[in-house]
Amino acid sequence: MEKIVKKIQWNLGDFASKPREMYAYVEANFEANDAMQIPLEKLYKYENQPDLVGVQGMIREYISELEKEIKRCEKCIIDNGDDAPNANNMLIVRMQTLQEVIYDLEGRIEETD
Repeated sequence: MEKIVKKIQWNLGDFASKPREMYAYVEANFEANDAMQIPLEKLYKYENQPDLVGVQGMIREYISELEKEIKRCEKCIIDNGDDAPNANNMLIVRMQTLQEVIYDLEGRIEETD
């Protein structure tokens, strides 16, 4: 089964003392991935567990957490109203990325049933 999240490392030369790590969902752009580092890191850890027995339950739990984050973003957009179009656009991109990850996870669960 192909992994959803990849771990990327790159060296920034003189700008950093150690290589930078980033977790990336291959279907999303840099900005969306950058905004989603914490959930992507968690998913990366789930995907790379040595024992995958019972991972479906953890994936369902993770999907629930992603759905809560989507609802939080929706509330922020409503609270922002028309006063913060740039912030709202970033939240919309975040929600779309989260939904794409949910669809991928649901598909993976179906593959293992």
